[in-house]
Amino acid sequence: WDAGYSLKNRKNKRKIIDFFVKPLVRLTDMQIAYSSMANKYMQEFMGAENCYTLLNTINTDYFKGIIKEVHENNSNYIFNPKSIKILYVGAIEKRKNIKQLIDMVARLNHIEDKIFFLEIIGDGDQYDTLIDYVKRNEYKNINFYGAISDLESLKPFYFSSDVLILPGDGGLAIV
Repeated sequence: WDAGYSLKNRKNKRKIIDFFVKPLVRLTDMQIAYSSMANKYMQEFMGAENCYTLLNTINTDYFKGIIKEVHENNSNYIFNPKSIKILYVGAIEKRKNIKQLIDMVARLNHIEDKIFFLEIIGDGDQYDTLIDYVKRNEYKNINFYGAISDLESLKPFYFSSDVLILPGDGGLAIV
């Protein structure tokens, strides 16, 4: 079950869905949510009495704690249309279409008066293959950083990027 809602603004469609799902939730021994917000929603609106948030999913409480920092960075953000920084964070797997992203950035770099940078953060079975691909084709301005799981270490990448792109399967992405 995914949140897909706002705790403050439950639309009529969501209320109708809840009306039919709520009795089913009450019949279960345990409920699983993918975020702390979804857990709260399940308890407050669905009658969940034994709801757990799965590990290795999205900790929405983290984002509540950095909202001021996000707003400050947004206020200080200056877009330079001649230098565009693209960020990908996720698994480095074929289904994520990262090779296509690399090719697109390489093509974009042939546009006059613009430089596109691509920063790739993550790991997976295509990591070494794609690094070799970039070197073999002598693509410029494409950098790999490996897996970075520390949220504090990721913040500078997000804050300094112009675009976050998820070219393939998104999974549990929150943007």
